Amino acid sequence: MSETEYKAVRGLMRGLALINGLNRFDGGATTAQLAEQSGLHRTTVRRLLETLQTEGYVRRSESDDSYRLTLKVR
Repeated sequence: MSETEYKAVRGLMRGLALINGLNRFDGGATTAQLAEQSGLHRTTVRRLLETLQTEGYVRRSESDDSYRLTLKVR
């Protein structure tokens, strides 16, 4: 490996995978749906979604506990 090559950041890759997954769901997706679609454990998905929500990339609907992308992403 040369000095300019870096390892991929796994957490970032997972977060981006969830953003891509949410792009495929019309009307939002639940933690369980995203876990199934991504192959990640539901607890991991929930933690990533909470982080994305804190940073303003997703929002959680309290009416049905689903997550949706915000305009910051779209």
